[in-house]
Formats: sequence, C-alpha cells, structure tokens
Amino acid sequence: MAHPLIYVLGNTQAFDFPLILTIGREPNHDEALDDSIGIINRHEFDSLSGGVWVTAYTQIAKQYYGTGGTARMLKDACFEKDASPIVFSNAYPMSILNSVTDKASVRKNLMSQIPSHIASIFHSSISNRFSLVIQHGSDSSKASLLATDLIKKECAKRNLPYFATPFFYNRNSIAIQSALSGARQDITRIVNNFINTPN
Repeated sequence: MAHPLIYVLGNTQAFDFPLILTIGREPNHDEALDDSIGIINRHEFDSLSGGVWVTAYTQIAKQYYGTGGTARMLKDACFEKDASPIVFSNAYPMSILNSVTDKASVRKNLMSQIPSHIASIFHSSISNRFSLVIQHGSDSSKASLLATDLIKKECAKRNLPYFATPFFYNRNSIAIQSALSGARQDITRIVNNFINTPN
C-alpha cells in the first residue's frame, strides 16, 4: 500500500475553508509514495502525545490561542467538525524509515524526482485552498536546498506566505514559535475561518 502525497483529517476535502500546508522531510515508512490524499486515522491521532502531527497542532495552537495553547485544544475543535485547516505533506518523494542511518545519501539519489513531486503537491485537488505554507526541518544539503527552492517558487507563483521552521519536534518549540511569529496573523485568519465554518 502506497503512502499518500498529502494527509488530511476526516471530511476536510468536503469543505472550502483555507488550509495550512505543512511540509516535512519524508514519511517514516517503507512504502512508496503516490499522488493520493490520505485520511488521518482519527483514533490513532487522538491517542498520540508526540510526533510531527501533534507538534504541528501544538505550534499552531500556541500561535492561535496564545502561549497556553495546546494540541488538545485544537484537536478537539477539529474533531468536532471532523475536519482540519492543517494538512501534511513532505519535501521528498520517498518514505525512509527512521532506522536508516544514512538518510542524506538516500535523499541525494532522489533529486531528479523532487521537482515532479513538489509540483504534484501544488497541483493536488486541494491546492487551491492552500493559504499558508510551513516547511519544517530543511537543511543545507543539496536535496533540501532544491526542494526548498521549488517550494518557495510555487508559493511565490500563488502569492502564498511561506515560513521555514526547525523540525516539528516539541523540544524545538521555542525556536519554532519564534520562526512562526510572523505567521500569527495568517494562522489566526485561517483558524478563525475554520472555526466559523458551519459543520
């Protein structure tokens, strides 16, 4: 079974509220990626207390609700609608298990596939709803620089605000919040739109 290009929560695709696209490195799996949009397992996500998805909710919640914001506060608002303004994708077109020690070499071998992969993200069926792009965990490797450049160009073509942050890991919280401080107005606008969208 292939890993989706983008993950969304519940019935997100059935609405038209704007979306925050978060872009990480690659999934921690041993599956190939395809161009599908996958649905987050709600029960599994509800029980998670860490990881990229929870960190994303935590960091967005802190920008929206203030420093006391938590992933649980935003999760509950999203579970009530069975939808979310936060969607997840990755900069690299292949899953790599965390147990792989030399991920840099794997990523370097993917460089020829990165342009079409990034294009697929920004031409997906929900891409017209992207209103903010947050890339996390980029570095100075050639593969990362290529992916970042392509993501920035896609954002520029669409007049989308782009922000880069450290990897979505809660121990990076202070640095992530600093990097996202300039996005607070956009985050507030997007989450307000979501909250005010009728179920």
